[in-house]
Amino acid sequence: MLLACPLLASCVRDDKAPEVREYVRVGDSLPRFSVTLTDGTRVDNATWAGRTLVLVLFSIDCSDCKRELPQVERFFQMVKGRDDIYTLGISRAGGHEAVTSYWRDNGVTFPCSPQE
Repeated sequence: MLLACPLLASCVRDDKAPEVREYVRVGDSLPRFSVTLTDGTRVDNATWAGRTLVLVLFSIDCSDCKRELPQVERFFQMVKGRDDIYTLGISRAGGHEAVTSYWRDNGVTFPCSPQE
């Protein structure tokens, strides 16, 4: 019985293409994507073309993220106004209202795109 389960599972998956995982690492080119910021502005790869993108993926429910976001904000304040660096936060979840409230309540100001 234990052998049958893996075999049945492999038969079910046989008609699908194998899952391909590609990871983006520091220094890699970022795949094309676009997001909408809290102010309604839509940004995409052209926004940070020729610049260093500091991309912060976070969740407002994550204790590690809550600890790191103030440090990212300090960095953002240091480089704000520079043309060669773009800082962008993308939430993993939480939605617009919750993320916007968190940003306001915690003094975070770098551009952010809340995701549902």
